[in-house]
Amino acid sequence: MRLFRGITLKCMKSLTHCVILALTIFLHACGNKQIAGNKEYSDSQTKAASAVEAVIPFTLASNYFVRNDYLDSATHLLKLETHEAFDRVFGMAATMNLAGKPTPINFNTHYVLACIGNSSNKNMELQATSLMSGHGNILLTCISKEGSVQSFTSRNALILLVDKQYQGNPQLQLR
Repeated sequence: MRLFRGITLKCMKSLTHCVILALTIFLHACGNKQIAGNKEYSDSQTKAASAVEAVIPFTLASNYFVRNDYLDSATHLLKLETHEAFDRVFGMAATMNLAGKPTPINFNTHYVLACIGNSSNKNMELQATSLMSGHGNILLTCISKEGSVQSFTSRNALILLVDKQYQGNPQLQLR
């Protein structure tokens, strides 16, 4: 009798595992389709349609300054696609240390997104928090941090190098 009970308990455990597995498969299969109107969409089609935002990788460029003859205005965003357009806005600011060379920019493979602040006698810092694409737009989210008063006026800029495969209408969200 003990042997029979041992087999029964062992079979019951296996049966329980089979039932749990069958329920899991059944629930997953039922949740895999969504009905909208008279059409069925799988989860992958729904996710593709709703995945309108994507993170865009970028590289920060350093050792450039905003030229004095560039029109001063409120903080704004520029998309610069040629070396000539870039040179109309920025100049090179090389320094003597090892990392003092300006970041090289290849306009054949990249374009520049530049967030340019207005002139101020306060130490301002612009930081990129995200660069996203969606709905035909490229959204750059930046944080502007105001620092101490300086004895001179300066103009800060945040320069991002973006691969040309990521295209869209550039927009700025400043926090």
